[in-house]
Amino acid sequence: MTLASGERGSPARRLATLALVLLAACRPGPPPSRPLVLGAPTLPSLGLLDVARFGGERGRAGARVERRAYQSGRAALDALLAGQVDLAACYDMAFVVAALSHPELRVLTSLHHASAGTVIVTRRGGGVARPEDLRGRRVGVPRDTSADFFLETLLRFAGVPTGEVERVDLAPEAAAAALARGEVAAVAIWYPQARKVREALPPGEALEITSDVHTEVSMLVVRADVLAARDAEVRAVVRALSEAEWLVQRRPDEAFAALRRAFPGEREDDLREDWARARPELGLRNAMLAVLEREARWVLRERGRPGPGPDFRELFAQGPLTAADPEAVTVYPALPPPLEEGDAP
Repeated sequence: MTLASGERGSPARRLATLALVLLAACRPGPPPSRPLVLGAPTLPSLGLLDVARFGGERGRAGARVERRAYQSGRAALDALLAGQVDLAACYDMAFVVAALSHPELRVLTSLHHASAGTVIVTRRGGGVARPEDLRGRRVGVPRDTSADFFLETLLRFAGVPTGEVERVDLAPEAAAAALARGEVAAVAIWYPQARKVREALPPGEALEITSDVHTEVSMLVVRADVLAARDAEVRAVVRALSEAEWLVQRRPDEAFAALRRAFPGEREDDLREDWARARPELGLRNAMLAVLEREARWVLRERGRPGPGPDFRELFAQGPLTAADPEAVTVYPALPPPLEEGDAP
């Protein structure tokens, strides 16, 4: 029996329709977006990244993150600028040095701040017991780092001209051996590297000089083009970090357990010491702005180019953190310049 035209369609039409359905089913869909790649050194001070990774799934929807380890924040920033990663975690000085030449960098948020993360390590009985005693001494320090800035700030507050201290450029991993061999009288170094310096000396011989003259800050950084292209995913990462900060504040034991998973080879006492020296905190605040501005002036002066440096407000990408935690953004616009005599008010 022949079907009436238009009632259900001819067999040829039905076959053609079936072929189209099968073709649509077999056609590949849009490829899933690749994960955001985060470059970061493996340091307890950056533990919010680890708590976000191991501390539960709240706030993480919408972003997949692949973590790549780098020896330093400066190396992670280099990878970001080279397009090898999408996000980088670094310390304040590394960002300042990079931002002077790369205005496309954007700060999404701080990750921690600390005033006890960088110290002077020396020998007991070696004649150095306070900052003033560094006058006329050789002091090892990784140059152009936050430790270098800490050392100069410490000397300034102690009334010691920097020209009266011989700064010896040391790689962080070489600091312990240099102090142990007596090549320098002291080293300026950050934790956990400072512990290696301390432990390279005979038990009880190490002496630490601490000061709160400088606050170190770590931060999460992105390039402007990556932020524009992957804004929703970047916002999801910041939201996950906000949940991690909540866990640190409200459930510290649970947060530390997550951190412990990220450092399985570390002694627990050492990890607790390093974690206690850091204050995990998200924020885009005037305090961080002041740190960056002071360091930029110092770097430019060291390079023989005195000046104020960039306006770091323009490098703060406030949108993602404002969406996650509006109270964490407290950067205010710059004040207008004072009126000159004769100007209209």
